[in-house]
Amino acid sequence: SYRDVDSALAVGEAGRGGAGEASAAGMTPDLFEDIQLLSSLAGARRRSRIDDGAVVLERSHVVFHTDEDGRVEDLTTEPSASPSHILIEELMVLANHVAASRLVDAAEEGPAAVETEAALPQPLLRRHLDTEADVRQRILDLF
Repeated sequence: SYRDVDSALAVGEAGRGGAGEASAAGMTPDLFEDIQLLSSLAGARRRSRIDDGAVVLERSHVVFHTDEDGRVEDLTTEPSASPSHILIEELMVLANHVAASRLVDAAEEGPAAVETEAALPQPLLRRHLDTEADVRQRILDLF
């Protein structure tokens, strides 16, 4: 869960040392080390993207506090940017970057002017016929 990863990252940041870190975070040593490594790599990538001009959007979410009967007693806002969320966000940005790079590479390898959908590598990119004028006319015909 996000809380488990947040705990592991907090324990790792505190630097308690050795196999005790993993057990303190409640996970196996291998998983603990993998999360620490991913966080380190994602953090370096994030800093690099920000240095290169990436936009960072700060947001928060509302938390409802309820009584025993489920009635709302209070609400607070909390930042959504926990270490685990930042890690996942950065890995998603990386996955999108890799996918986009592959699409660009495939387009550069393909024909310069594509006149039919069959000429495109179908698993990489799906294109639809331009039906805007036809759709517009159908809507106008309704009135």
